[in-house]
Amino acid sequence: MRFELKITRTLIYYDTPQLFLAQDKVGTLYLCLLVDDSKYLVVSISKNRLFDFEAGKIDLRSLFELPEANVWFTTNEYTNSFIVVQFADFEIVPEEYLPEQGFFLEQTNENEEIIAEAKERNKPIVHLSLSDSSNEHSIDAYILSDFVKLFQNWVKHIFKKMLLAENKKEFDFTHNYNLRVFATSPGSLNIHLESNATQDIFGTAVIETALAKIEEVTQNFDNSENYIATLKTIKGHSISAYRKIIGKVIDDKIRLKYQWYSLSSDKIHQGEINHIFAEKVLAILKIQDDLSKEMKEFSGSVKQADVTKGNWRILHEPENKEYSGIAASSRILDGITLETQKYKFICEEKISVDRVTEREKIEYSLISIEKI
Repeated sequence: MRFELKITRTLIYYDTPQLFLAQDKVGTLYLCLLVDDSKYLVVSISKNRLFDFEAGKIDLRSLFELPEANVWFTTNEYTNSFIVVQFADFEIVPEEYLPEQGFFLEQTNENEEIIAEAKERNKPIVHLSLSDSSNEHSIDAYILSDFVKLFQNWVKHIFKKMLLAENKKEFDFTHNYNLRVFATSPGSLNIHLESNATQDIFGTAVIETALAKIEEVTQNFDNSENYIATLKTIKGHSISAYRKIIGKVIDDKIRLKYQWYSLSSDKIHQGEINHIFAEKVLAILKIQDDLSKEMKEFSGSVKQADVTKGNWRILHEPENKEYSGIAASSRILDGITLETQKYKFICEEKISVDRVTEREKIEYSLISIEKI
């Protein structure tokens, strides 16, 4: 019997993934260990046992020598995204496949820390880790401040995009997407952030959808078309914010790693944007430049239309709110009937930042008009 697993997280990497997690279609987790140059040993693992391993309560050998299901799989068919496993042809795992006793995950302390912080504060916790080409536990102040602002801006725009997709605009408040720094720690310089986002009765915070989308977007990929499809789910300002981070990683030769965890999570989520990954993404964004365009529709009666200056103002009836902007071409406004005729305005929303106050200003450029 052969079946496919999706690779979800790399735990140990030396030249090639040495130990990683994968998942089947029904959500069962599998731990995969490299046992020779091209072969992996695979066992299923429960979330509780995985947490024990990440917390340093159980060593790696025990997970493979005595798996919970007492079943082993092997594979030598894999890409960066999927593996195809089959039942092993042995009833007892060969000694040469097993790691030495007493091997624990190196990131144990960090994993314990983020879980402890989430429990103590009862909030989602995010760790940002920055390292430059020298991989020192320090970094230039301007680079640090830039990355924190860029990451926060990205979280904000993805949060708003997810709310729109889920029809939950009632949660569009600053406290639901803002992150607050409360600590730092060494180890490529870790920034500890917390979220004060609204939580439901099960402890799930509304910001978690945005954090999960960031995790999805920053996973390595083999198929560009599939990755473009993922990018389209955050099309607009979120892509613009992402591109700024990608550009910063490339220009400043920075590796950005992150972790996030909440009490409603079944695992510690993590990802990385390094120079190689950033170059792959940038190549796609240069070709798919329309992904960064944020389009808006306004429908209702037109209150003002200046053909000469290109200015316009429309009452958007679903919100009973007026919006104004400029026309991409003055001819678009020719023949507009004010007040009595209703129209649909298709606009591109653009965000500019004041250099002095650093406040964002939203402008609308009218692309096309339809009569309703």
